[in-house]
Amino acid sequence: MSPSLHRPQYPAPPRVLGLTAWLFVLGGCSGSPDANASAPATAVRQTTTVAAVVTVESTTVSTPMRLPSQLYVEQDAAVGARTAGVLRTLSVALGSDVKAGDVLGYVEDGMPRLAVARADVTLDYAKKTAWRAHEMAKSNNIPIADVEDAEYQANLAEVAKREADQALERTRILSPFDGVVTGRYVQPGRLLALHDTIVRVTARRPWLARVRVPESESATLRIHDRLAVVTTSGRRLDGRIRQLAPAIDPASGTREVIVQVDGHAGPTTGGNLFTGSAVFVELPRRARRILAAPLTAVSTDGYVVLVENRRTLMRPVVVGGEFGTQVEVLAGLQAGDRIRARAR
Repeated sequence: MSPSLHRPQYPAPPRVLGLTAWLFVLGGCSGSPDANASAPATAVRQTTTVAAVVTVESTTVSTPMRLPSQLYVEQDAAVGARTAGVLRTLSVALGSDVKAGDVLGYVEDGMPRLAVARADVTLDYAKKTAWRAHEMAKSNNIPIADVEDAEYQANLAEVAKREADQALERTRILSPFDGVVTGRYVQPGRLLALHDTIVRVTARRPWLARVRVPESESATLRIHDRLAVVTTSGRRLDGRIRQLAPAIDPASGTREVIVQVDGHAGPTTGGNLFTGSAVFVELPRRARRILAAPLTAVSTDGYVVLVENRRTLMRPVVVGGEFGTQVEVLAGLQAGDRIRARAR
C-alpha cells in the first residue's frame, strides 16, 4: 500500500470525557470546512463525538453507601522549642518510636545552668539571713520589721530558684505522648526561636475516620453502631460510631459522624495502612433514593455540560458510587436537569 493511501487508525474515545474533550463537544471540530472535507472519511467518523441530551432522574438503589474519608488520630502534635537558643542535640529520627516524657533532644543550656547555680547560692544566703534574724529577734536585738524583711528576701530567692529550674527544664525537648516521629524539621546547630517546630509526634492508635452523612441516612445511626471501613485495596475493617454531631449542617444538609477503626491492618495482615490513608466508611445496605446521571456525562475533571434554555454551560458536580452505566450525583444537580452525555 502506498504511504499516501494509508488510513490512520485512532483509538476508541475514553469512557469518561475530560474537560478538554467536553470543550470540543461544545465548540465543534477546529479547522476550516475544506480541511475537514478533504480528510479521510474514517478519521472524521472516529474523531467526532456525538452527545445526546439526557435528563437527570431520581432512582431507587439497594446498596451500601460508601463515603470517602481519611484515617487520623486525635493525638498528633508539633513539638516546638520551649525556649530560644541553639539546638544542641536531637536524638530521634523519622519513624522513631517514643514514649510520653521521653527526651527527644536539648537546646543549649549553659546560661540556664549558671542561672540555677546563682539561684541556689542566693537562696542559701537568704535562708541563713532569715534564720539569724529570727534568732536575734528572740533576744529583742533587732526590730520585727527586719525579721519580716529577711523572710521576704528568702521567699523571693525561693521563687527565683523555681524560675531558674523551670528555665533549665525548658531546654529539654519532650515527647507529649506515646507515638512515632512523623516529621523532623531542623538539625542540631540550628538557632531556634521560641515555639519553632522541631519534630512532629503522632500516636499510632486509635484510628478515626470523619464523614458527613446525608440527613436522610443519618437518622437511624446511633453511638456504638458497627460500620465497615473499607480501604482503597478492598480490605474491610471493623469500625464503630464514636461521635455523632447533635445537629445537621444547614449548608450541606449533612451530619458529622466520627468512626473509630477497631480492626488492625498492618504488615502481619497484608495491609499497608497509615495515618492519613484514604478509606471509605460504608453505611448499612438499605433501599434509598439517589440522583443518577450517565457515567459518560461526567468528565474526569468533575464537570457536566448542563443544557438550560438552549444554552450549554459547564457545572461542577460531586459524584458517589457507580451503578452499572449510572453514577450517583451527590451535589451539583437536581432531578429534571438536562445534561449532555456522550453516546456509547
